[in-house]
Amino acid sequence: MTNQNIFFIFAPDIKLVFSLNYFIMRKMRFILPLLTAVAVLSSCNEKGKGIVETSFEINMAQQDNCITVTIVPSENDAVYITGLVMEDDWTAFGGSDGLLQYINDQIAQGAELSSGTQSRMFEDLFWQTKYYTYAAQVNEGAVIGTPVWEESMTYRPYVTFAPENVIIGPSAVSDNGRYIVGCSDAESFIYDVRLDSLTVVPNLIFYDVTDSGVVYGTSGPYPLIWENGNPTDVTGIPDGSNDNCFFSVTPDGKTAVGYSGSGDMRPVIYENGVLSILPYDLDPEGKDATMAVASEIGSNGWITGYILDNTYMEVGCAWNQNHEYDLYTDELMVWNDGFGYWENIYGGLENCISPNGKYIASWRTNTGDDGWGSFMFAYVFDTETRETYNVDQEAYCPDCVSSQGQLFLSDVTMGYSSVPYVYDVNDNTFSTFADYAKSNYNYSPEGLTMQGSVVAVSEDGKTVVGGYAADKTFYTVIYFLPR
Repeated sequence: MTNQNIFFIFAPDIKLVFSLNYFIMRKMRFILPLLTAVAVLSSCNEKGKGIVETSFEINMAQQDNCITVTIVPSENDAVYITGLVMEDDWTAFGGSDGLLQYINDQIAQGAELSSGTQSRMFEDLFWQTKYYTYAAQVNEGAVIGTPVWEESMTYRPYVTFAPENVIIGPSAVSDNGRYIVGCSDAESFIYDVRLDSLTVVPNLIFYDVTDSGVVYGTSGPYPLIWENGNPTDVTGIPDGSNDNCFFSVTPDGKTAVGYSGSGDMRPVIYENGVLSILPYDLDPEGKDATMAVASEIGSNGWITGYILDNTYMEVGCAWNQNHEYDLYTDELMVWNDGFGYWENIYGGLENCISPNGKYIASWRTNTGDDGWGSFMFAYVFDTETRETYNVDQEAYCPDCVSSQGQLFLSDVTMGYSSVPYVYDVNDNTFSTFADYAKSNYNYSPEGLTMQGSVVAVSEDGKTVVGGYAADKTFYTVIYFLPR
């Protein structure tokens, strides 16, 4: 894509693509139903006195990242203004509440006026972005009546990518669904959904990304912040520490968490430019924990992680919005005094938290009755109600959990799953991701098998990021569930 900061209006100084007969188009992946809006613009001031009332029919048709707009006035001689506005600009001037002032400003700046039926196609728009078109009757340099508007969104059901000779695996998606980051041993990447652009960065590891595209991770010795191609090592790490990392960051970039270590690991938090250690004083037996890691943070400030207890068993833990240590797993675990071991252990390295911080998910390990062998199950913990949802299916590994309560799982503990699975805490159901997407969104894109593991999901649950292995290469796939 070459368009940067595009602003779409029907003005003389902006080149638009005009098409009355648009028959030849690229092969469609998806097209929105025809959207129709009819509004009557009535005379409401002295300037409009004697003007014939005009209604407008707006039709918007989307194909790939192109939108065709057709304006049909009820009065062919009516003079009107129309334009297309990207969602960021729409929000900036106040949406429908600020639309009238925005249109009058465009008229004052000499925007082109129209009459009769108009049909125009806008090409090379941002992907996965909402656009608004409007029409308003004009008389003597001002709008009369009430503007009418309609919206459409550029859309594609999925995208896959893997640069040639580059092995990459996804790790996170920004809460707004715009940026995806991932890494391999030798390089990392950031993918911009809107621009359909991929940037590969060597010698750094990317773990998470903010809504504005600022990446957090590690350069090895130091926690890392990467912005617009500029890496910054965060200083102020504890003395003697040579292994430091940011695993997760809030969508606004105000708080990041991770670990600092040198043989051991301590959970750290980064706020207001200061790096500090989170408290992690007790294990489930009330003894000092050996070490701990803060793995993910939700937008509400809840942090999830794990500790190593005195037996070197990973146990799930959390920190609330005030950064207070919360060993929620001690409510769930069962100690067998007779045999001297935990019969039911909640925790593990696969801890994850929903984007809004409501849900925490991880492993639950049950030891056999004879003290030998163990059975692993996934679970979801509600930080608001402190209720726990246990997944009945054995040995499904938790990958990520949505703010809506869907837990995405793999059927393997290492590597990519054969297909993604979904457990929904709302109705206690377990299904494949394909069945979940089909039943909830009527979503079944042709040409792509829903395979691999879902590793990240946006705040609204509609941008779903997964990875799979094929032909000795790791691929990232992004599913866009219909909104």
